[in-house]
Amino acid sequence: MAVVKVPERLRAYVEPKIRDVAMVISGGILMSAIKLGVETLTYLAPLKAFRKLRGPLVEVYNGEFQHSGELELEVSGGKVHLSKGVNHVVAKCRDPDDFEISPGRLSIEGCEVEVTAEGLHRLILNVAGGYVNVSGIELTTLIADIAGGAVDAELELLRGAVSIEASGGVFAGRLSYKPFEGESQLRISTAGGVVSIDLQLPEEVGLAVSKSVVGGVARVPQSINRGRGVLSLTVDVAGGAAEVKVI
Repeated sequence: MAVVKVPERLRAYVEPKIRDVAMVISGGILMSAIKLGVETLTYLAPLKAFRKLRGPLVEVYNGEFQHSGELELEVSGGKVHLSKGVNHVVAKCRDPDDFEISPGRLSIEGCEVEVTAEGLHRLILNVAGGYVNVSGIELTTLIADIAGGAVDAELELLRGAVSIEASGGVFAGRLSYKPFEGESQLRISTAGGVVSIDLQLPEEVGLAVSKSVVGGVARVPQSINRGRGVLSLTVDVAGGAAEVKVI
């Protein structure tokens, strides 16, 4: 499966023509993360996330779902898109047993799933394969455990805690923080995977950075002393690569 980068304005025209042989993305931080892995580690595993699902897909679920402010996504293949909206799920799979739904939890294996949710404050991602896209969600807590595949996330964050562990695969994110007072935590750990973060901080929030590198590559910004709030960034690399940029 190839990955084709096109401008967003052309995606609607290109994708239908090549969907059987390639995955279309619009560039951005996910492409940057894949390049980081290839350039620094000759790391091609994330590209496996874009393999086309084979065989006909059948709609196995189309309806609402319940949660209490927390959502856990367990993904071991396929494509998942999570965005803001009324709580609703549409799942298409080859086998109905490849999709499971319960309050606050979705388990997905080789399916194409569209999820819209409102009222979330805590998101847990357990990804062992496939492609997960998250956009337009506002959170206080993110816990991401990436063992394979690719995650592409654009999130708005309030004061809270973010933990990203990548033992394989790639996590690419644009994290936009809203003004806060006190301390928030951003912890990144890699042991074979790739994490690439674009970090957007308001003027009222500073940055305290610490890193530990045993093997692999870590690129982090300098600390920023300002404001009434501080984001504590901790990066531990024991293999793989981590890159954080303040934009």
